[in-house]
Amino acid sequence: MKVPLSSRRATAALAAVLAAVLWAFYYLLILSLTPGTPTGAILFYPFLFGGLAYSVMAVRNGHAARWTALWTDRGAWGRILLIIAMQASVVAATFLDGPVDAALLSLMGDVVATPLLATLLFREHRGLWTTGAFVGGVLLCVAGGSLAVVGGSALLSPHGVGLLVAPTVPLTVALYFLVTARANRRIAPVAVVSQTMLGAAALVGAATLLGPGGWAGLGAIGPADLILLAITGLTTFWIAPYLYFHAIQRAGLVLPALLMVVIPIVTLGLTAGLLHRLPSWLALVGVPIAIVGAALAAAVEQAPPRTGADPGAGGGP
Repeated sequence: MKVPLSSRRATAALAAVLAAVLWAFYYLLILSLTPGTPTGAILFYPFLFGGLAYSVMAVRNGHAARWTALWTDRGAWGRILLIIAMQASVVAATFLDGPVDAALLSLMGDVVATPLLATLLFREHRGLWTTGAFVGGVLLCVAGGSLAVVGGSALLSPHGVGLLVAPTVPLTVALYFLVTARANRRIAPVAVVSQTMLGAAALVGAATLLGPGGWAGLGAIGPADLILLAITGLTTFWIAPYLYFHAIQRAGLVLPALLMVVIPIVTLGLTAGLLHRLPSWLALVGVPIAIVGAALAAAVEQAPPRTGADPGAGGGP
């Protein structure tokens, strides 16, 4: 029995929103770690716990053979490098620019960079860029996000360093999710993402052990921090990406990406309510502007075309 398109999109939207809420908790979780927790540990353990849980799911779903074959796939290692770059930039932006700014930078990757790169690199979703409301929403998102980042306050280091990190977040977010979504069209997503997570854990772990701090980079953390990192891995590195790529399979690439507007909303609430940290007035102005822009772009993407399908939509799922 064929599921109606409206029902598929509603289910995809719900999955994407739930993923966004879980991802918003990522910033709170890593900021709750003991100050001075090694960066290698912050990257390694969530990859490890999320990758292990994801891999168990892949095996239970009958994808063990494909999961094994991915370890000799050059494209798979490209995705591994991308997710490491993405997560490292997100961690850096969280501590250098603050959690709200980091969430907005990720949103700009979802709303602006993802559809733009899909069009430039793969000639998909070209019709959206001929719609004035969509372009206007994207520009609002860029303007609001820029205000928030420029007006943000650094947590641990000079703000200028945070500005250097900022452009890498939207670029790596868009590239990773775009490349992975395309791989998921050919290969079971649970096999693709689980192998990527474990591969990232392996590379980060090896680099940390071989680095200046050696074993201290992974072993010198207390039980409470390890529990926080395990929760981070299971929620934001397993459940959230599973929901997100499930949404992409049901509704295509653009709608789930645009619904990531939920992340900075939840992050702002968590930051103010639990961490008692408020952005500057300029950042507070930028946040709603970025959110309105993303919501406008999302509304345009959800609206059915007036005359047939988008000829530039490519071979999306």
